Amino acid sequence: MASTHISTGYAALERAKRSIERLIWPDEAKIDTQTETFFIFRPFPKGLSAQNRDDWVALQVRTNAPFINCSHYCFVSTLGAHIWYATNTLNGLPETAAVNSQKDGECYIKGQTQCYRTKWQKGVMTECTRLDTLPENATAVHSDKTLHNAWGLQHKLDVLMRKPTFWTSTVGVGFVCALLWATVGHITITIQSANTESARSTLENTVGELLDKQASLRQYQQQVTELQNWKGAQGFFPDAYGLIATSLNEYGNWNARRITWQDKTLTLEVQKPNLDITTLVTQLENTAGIQSISIRPHNEADTWVLEATFI
Repeated sequence: MASTHISTGYAALERAKRSIERLIWPDEAKIDTQTETFFIFRPFPKGLSAQNRDDWVALQVRTNAPFINCSHYCFVSTLGAHIWYATNTLNGLPETAAVNSQKDGECYIKGQTQCYRTKWQKGVMTECTRLDTLPENATAVHSDKTLHNAWGLQHKLDVLMRKPTFWTSTVGVGFVCALLWATVGHITITIQSANTESARSTLENTVGELLDKQASLRQYQQQVTELQNWKGAQGFFPDAYGLIATSLNEYGNWNARRITWQDKTLTLEVQKPNLDITTLVTQLENTAGIQSISIRPHNEADTWVLEATFI
């Protein structure tokens, strides 16, 4: 599954590279269908570094030439150097380099005037023999005239990408683009901030008087509400004492021995024989204006300490 995803990603990357290449270099290479060529393949030796690859390929082209003053076409794949030699000048891509990649094994190629028996490995041609005619019942492939999928086309973009200066330039261009983007972004944010501040100032000046009036209205409404609530508030001693006394009067005569009033809390010593404490507490708890009520016995007989906190 992982290898499938990798292969799919690699194929998509290659298609993108070819599309970019056609945009930069729209003129496609030509196919030489007339010139006879001699093909050799030299695999990369083990341990060959990428820095020495170009020198090694140039050495192979020079030392393996079968003719004096011959022309050549060289394609460098991931496996090695694929070289076509010709006694005459090559006027384009050799037609065996213009076919699509084939499956591993033997394959016949039918050119415009020549026939070939080839062998393939990992999508590249490793052997090529010119034939006078094709064997009977042999299935042959033909060159791709569009060269979109030609296996042996040395793509200009791939050559350019192998040069260190390409990546240096790419990093430089990327840095310049990033710097430009950051600069434009900073300018844009600055302009937007200035526009926002200007709009805010304009809005404050426009609605400032209205906001002041609204604040004054809210303050007036709050004062009116406080005045209305004040009428029913048990915020002072006479009203508070009157609520307690009204409830105690329902139980007959009683004596107030000691009275304390502080912070809306009334403490009253009540002397009353046979006082129904439970009923009195329930009654006072249900009385509006009283926040809490408690009654405890005094040291003296028939005497109680009543403590009520008012809202």
